[in-house]
Amino acid sequence: RTIHILSQILAALEVAHQAGIIHRDLKPENIMLQDIPGQPDFVKILDFGIAKNLGPEASIGPITQRGLLMGTPHFMAPEQWSQSAIDRRTDLYALGATAHMLSTNETAFRGESAIQLGIAHVTAPYAAPPARDPREAYLFAVIERLLRKRSEDRYPSAEAVARALAPLIGLPPAVRPRDELRAQVGDVRVELIAGD
Repeated sequence: RTIHILSQILAALEVAHQAGIIHRDLKPENIMLQDIPGQPDFVKILDFGIAKNLGPEASIGPITQRGLLMGTPHFMAPEQWSQSAIDRRTDLYALGATAHMLSTNETAFRGESAIQLGIAHVTAPYAAPPARDPREAYLFAVIERLLRKRSEDRYPSAEAVARALAPLIGLPPAVRPRDELRAQVGDVRVELIAGD
């Protein structure tokens, strides 16, 4: 379900980013799930109130001032905390924090105060929780890249994240035993050899 939701968020972000719009406040509270016949958990991204337009119509959108932090602390990228230049990777960081929360029901970083939380986002490496299975370990590896401190170390676009998550979409391949030493896993034939 998390992958299904993330895939839709990524599709919406890709459209917004292609239009030059950076959301700047992506978080679970700004993601609405709607049940449409035949489309359970249809996702809508809400609250573009502090979005920044980097496109040709850049004069449209909220006016921001130096010294004013924009966003929700638990989901703000390091560049928001340091008031550096933002781009689409700023939203991808927030998506990583959102994906972590969707997967664990906890925030990715903690702090007793806003200052400590900001320091954690800017300096503390992401510590993924223990994975229960390989699919979850893979998801946490994607989240780790989304939550990297330097924006250039993150995925370059929402489309790139969607490609990274593609192996997790759908059910894992079926394991069909052939005999005691051979099996078929999806399109892959597996043969066990004594001593290997």
